[in-house]
Amino acid sequence: MRQLALSIAALLLAAAPAGAQTPTILSGGAAHSATPEVEVFGGYSYLRLYGINNNGGIGAVTVNANSWLGFTGEVSGYVAEDPFDNNGLVVGGPKFTYRRGAVTPFVHVMAGGAFGGSDAAGALVLGGGIDAKISKHVAIRLIQADYIATTLRSNNGRFSAGIVFRFGER
Repeated sequence: MRQLALSIAALLLAAAPAGAQTPTILSGGAAHSATPEVEVFGGYSYLRLYGINNNGGIGAVTVNANSWLGFTGEVSGYVAEDPFDNNGLVVGGPKFTYRRGAVTPFVHVMAGGAFGGSDAAGALVLGGGIDAKISKHVAIRLIQADYIATTLRSNNGRFSAGIVFRFGER
């Protein structure tokens, strides 16, 4: 009897960390991670614009309407090989997220403007990425890859990575 009691106690102690795992919500029979109200992303970004290599920073704020739809506003700035070609983007649009477990893939479609030097143009951003959850309020954006088309008939690629802070819960 004593061995049974010790075995049950050991099993309960071993299972205790499972209670600290990602909270899940049942939706239509499927479990998914809790949705933050707001996500704030900041990080490094590489942009290939008009055939020129650009390094810079990126920041975005996403307000989530539900577990799969959010609205993102994004600002990025870049330093080009030629200092007269420094540039940036200001865009916004919907973000579609698949929340299941600790890895969160997403896609987005954003429109806005591109600027640099004395030029300005309309911009369309199509892309997506993967966030890996570190804790309830912090994730690492492993990669964000985007195709950027401008009204100056330019096709460009962008890669970003950084940290995501998550606030609130829906």
